[in-house]
Parts: sequence; C-alpha cells; structure tokens
Amino acid sequence: MNETYPITLDNLEAIYLSDQLSMHTNTVPLGDREVIHPWLQLKIGSALLYTKDHVTQNYEVEFTEKELWALVEYAKSSVQMGSTKVGTNLADKFYRTLIGIYVVEAKAKGLKLYNGRELENTKLYTQLTDLVNGIEDDDGNRQSNES
Repeated sequence: MNETYPITLDNLEAIYLSDQLSMHTNTVPLGDREVIHPWLQLKIGSALLYTKDHVTQNYEVEFTEKELWALVEYAKSSVQMGSTKVGTNLADKFYRTLIGIYVVEAKAKGLKLYNGRELENTKLYTQLTDLVNGIEDDDGNRQSNES
C-alpha cells in the first residue's frame, strides 16, 4: 500500500477541488506521472459531504504522493471564493507536504527547500533521515537499510 499524508480540508476547499476534478475524466494524463483515479474524487467528495453536514468542522483526507502531485496540477493558486484565498491555502498545504516528503533527498543534493519552519525539527525529517541513514540499535550500532 502507498504511504499517505493527511491534509485537512474545509468546506470551500473541498467544493473547489471537487469542481476542479469533476471537469476532467477519471483518467487525466499528467506527463510521466500516473493518472487521476476515481478514488481521489471519492476522497474529495467525502470531504465535501462531511464539511457540508458539519459546517464548522474540517475533514482530514489521506492523500498519496501521486495524488498530491495531481492536485497541485489542478488547484489554481489564484482562486478566491468570497474573501477566502482557497487556491493559495490549498497550494500551501500541498507544497508543505510535498516538500516534507523530499526534504532529506533535497538536502543530500545540496538543494534548499523552504516550507515555513525549521525542517530539521520536524518529525517527518527525523523519520526520513533515519530511513536514509539507517537506524541505531539499542547498543548504538548503526543498522543500514541498504540491502
């Protein structure tokens, strides 16, 4: 199963994403990436229905990395609904999550990525660093994750 990453959506964000995705068929080519799957639309639909029925509450959706890249393609950052900058809010959520996924690899390549906080102090950074570098056992010996 693919690893997933939680993103919290409010009602306006869910409505906007639902509208954006419904304009496309369930198989939209994204270059060398995979295609949008109906499950992505159902996840967004669940968020829309929940936030409609529970007006003051948000809904947490678990997205795969590929789904996040697809959403970046379709969510236009310039969109505003009323006074809410829905597009910018979504771009913020998607990019912070994606940068968190790639921070260790980027650092190893000498690339500087910004996600609004000290990356070295985040739980995801620690987990990714452990996976890349291997993990020390109880005696302090480093166990490599390489096969």
